[in-house]
Amino acid sequence: MNKLILWLGFSIVFSYPMKEACAQSDQLKPRFPPADNAFYQDQLGYALKIYDRFEGEQAGIYNGRGYTPYIHRITGHPYAVSEDWKRGEIFYGGRLYRQVLLRYDIARNEVLVQAYDSPILIVLQNEQIDYFAFPGYRFVRLGADSISGLPAGFYHTTYDGKIKTLVRMTKEIREHISEMTVKREFIAGNYFYIGKDGVYYPADSKAAVLKILAGRKGMLKKYLKQQKIRFRDDPGLAIAKIAEYYDKISRQ
Repeated sequence: MNKLILWLGFSIVFSYPMKEACAQSDQLKPRFPPADNAFYQDQLGYALKIYDRFEGEQAGIYNGRGYTPYIHRITGHPYAVSEDWKRGEIFYGGRLYRQVLLRYDIARNEVLVQAYDSPILIVLQNEQIDYFAFPGYRFVRLGADSISGLPAGFYHTTYDGKIKTLVRMTKEIREHISEMTVKREFIAGNYFYIGKDGVYYPADSKAAVLKILAGRKGMLKKYLKQQKIRFRDDPGLAIAKIAEYYDKISRQ
């Protein structure tokens, strides 16, 4: 039964109008539709949903070890953005999965999914992840040798042009004694990077950013002033805006 449903789903994808498959001669010459065809993309997405539904708990994304909860009471949470589940997409094991509930435990550097039709939390294998994304955020995994100057890990991409900007989010557990009791809390940190000509540089201050993009320093300072962009208020946003503007004026 499942095979029949899958066959029906994928047959929809390739039921491209016959007129598009005909040559000028009387003989039909079947061909696949172009990858950017809207009808093709819609039907492919529908077929993949059917496949995901019937593959269920056998899907590769649901294979992994169980998540170990934190045993101590800790103020705050270890996750990116918030502790709520985020519905997004992830490219895992060579395949794209859409509409997946995700959490990213920054403190442990672990990406979590909820087991199919179960409350069990599963930790995915980092080396199988190319990227994952949910509204407003996209994280890419970079290996130790993939880009010069960066340690291996997941990076939030804030601008992806000729100039690239990344943020490495961190959280650590900090302990202190208060009223004869050990108290713990998650402390968040961000490390900013600018990529230029294949090399990434730390961008922890406005001066560092302007030094990296020194060829347009005067124009960039003027842009920041005109747009009232304050580096201290939101470094990540400021760096992304500077990089975007640098690309724009470099094309002129």
